[in-house]
Amino acid sequence: MPTVRAADGQEIGPGGINDRLGAILEDRRVGLWEWDVLTGHISCSPGLELLHHRAPGTFSGTYEGLMSLLHPADRERFAAAVSQALEQKSDFCFEYRIVPPDNAERWIESRGRVVWDGQGSAVRVIGVCADITERKQTLDSLRHGDESYRSLVEATKEGVWLLDTQGRTLYVNWRLSLMLGHTADELVGRRLASFCLPDDRRTAADKIQSCLLGAAHEFELRFRHKDGRDVLAFASMTPTRVGGGKIIGALGLFWDVTTQKKAEESIRQSQVPFLELAQHLDDVFWVADAVSGKVTYVTPAYERLWGRTTAALLENSLDWVEAIHPR
Repeated sequence: MPTVRAADGQEIGPGGINDRLGAILEDRRVGLWEWDVLTGHISCSPGLELLHHRAPGTFSGTYEGLMSLLHPADRERFAAAVSQALEQKSDFCFEYRIVPPDNAERWIESRGRVVWDGQGSAVRVIGVCADITERKQTLDSLRHGDESYRSLVEATKEGVWLLDTQGRTLYVNWRLSLMLGHTADELVGRRLASFCLPDDRRTAADKIQSCLLGAAHEFELRFRHKDGRDVLAFASMTPTRVGGGKIIGALGLFWDVTTQKKAEESIRQSQVPFLELAQHLDDVFWVADAVSGKVTYVTPAYERLWGRTTAALLENSLDWVEAIHPR
């Protein structure tokens, strides 16, 4: 078996599927996709289709089909980001818009990694995406001084952390408390860095200090939840000012991206083809020949949910119709 390496040069060895991967594939908040560079075929999880407001099983499996999910104005930039990753052998992170049927524009963040063979040729690109619309809306509202600031802070899905000029906690919303498992009383008065993992405390302190000097930052931090588990958060931090521009503290918005990062790590470490991963799904989807319509693959969940055998469906592509109630 040839050696397969990720964009950072790390060897991806053989092995079983990560135990967490099945649960991640079932998570409708995260979409996974895999592009076979040699054949051009693109596989995706049901979560990706749902994130893009498409019915599971309707994705065409082509590069053109993937591009059709994006807002027309963002397609060229997305193609350029993928091309650059292939040329520079680097990972990529790209934000793009989609337009659902209700015309309510939404934002998706897609992170990808190129996988290479032992000869340095790209063999596939694997990626994970998530809806970041609320993150975008919250940042825009805060940056433009929305009059409904207080109600927005309480209603937002993001954790809000307000610090004074010494980096001590002045206020947290209930989302932030839920994210870390601590009550507001346990957080107020303490420094943000004290809740980070030891290796991330210096980063937190440096970013906060820079923010108090007038800079804005976006970065990732690892926190220790009150129950002992690790929480990975994406942070956007900006200075807070009063009239005249005097800095009186820092405002941080935090998004829990633990699930998304687990997905990225799992697909990075996995050498198993995408359809093998589907063995662990509780969703039913199948692959059919575009010309003949003959089903060539169906997930094992078909037998559990439909009460029909996969062998029968592979033999007769309309076998599933017989399971539908006559009425």
